[in-house]
Amino acid sequence: MLTLLVACFRQLDVVAGASVLDTATETEEFIEMEHQTQGFLASVVQSILPTVVKAELGVVSGLIGLLFHMNDIALVVKSRVCGLP
Repeated sequence: MLTLLVACFRQLDVVAGASVLDTATETEEFIEMEHQTQGFLASVVQSILPTVVKAELGVVSGLIGLLFHMNDIALVVKSRVCGLP
């Protein structure tokens, strides 16, 4: 499941729609994306983090390689899911 999440990361709504959060206007779309992002961080990220922390270096390295290979890194990094404001 973790591998699939990493491979398809850019397709997640919280990543694909992250540009909505760049606007200064708090529209309905902005508020909804903010709620989705916070929900994703609180549920999905918090549940997989212990697995990643306990994983061997080779597994983590493979996941990072998969993330770089299968995703547009500029898009991923701009999303709030990566922890950037």
